[in-house]
Amino acid sequence: MVVVRLFLFLFLVVALVPAASAENHTVIVTQAADSSSYFFEPAVLTVNIGDTVEFVWGNGSHNVAQVSDSESKTYDSGFYSGAPQVGGSWMLPAEYTMDDGTLYYVCQPHALMGMSGSIIVGTGTPSLPEITMEFGDFPWLSYLLVFPLIGS
Repeated sequence: MVVVRLFLFLFLVVALVPAASAENHTVIVTQAADSSSYFFEPAVLTVNIGDTVEFVWGNGSHNVAQVSDSESKTYDSGFYSGAPQVGGSWMLPAEYTMDDGTLYYVCQPHALMGMSGSIIVGTGTPSLPEITMEFGDFPWLSYLLVFPLIGS
């Protein structure tokens, strides 16, 4: 029973420590008073893995839509705050800040006017999975290597 309690305690400590250290970030979604410029403030945000990001609407009708890279202006998949709205806020779903990488986004109505931003999560570069292969994973490969030797 003592071992079970100790295990449970250690599990909770390990599970809750990263959540307790997560930081909250805010990106203002707005435009100049004379509508001469549209922008996210900050335009580039750097966060740690596990941090939260909230988009808060200033003035004007805006939304947030993920795009594939810094040059793209068209939403294709990923996070999306919905139709443009005036006022309010939207929280970036937590799964988007769980891995290293860079997230790019635009305001759809103002993307062609340069209203774009990015979030650098961790190092900003996704880590590549380690790939290991065994010779036995490809039995046909042994035939390709052995049969030419038999004929020589």
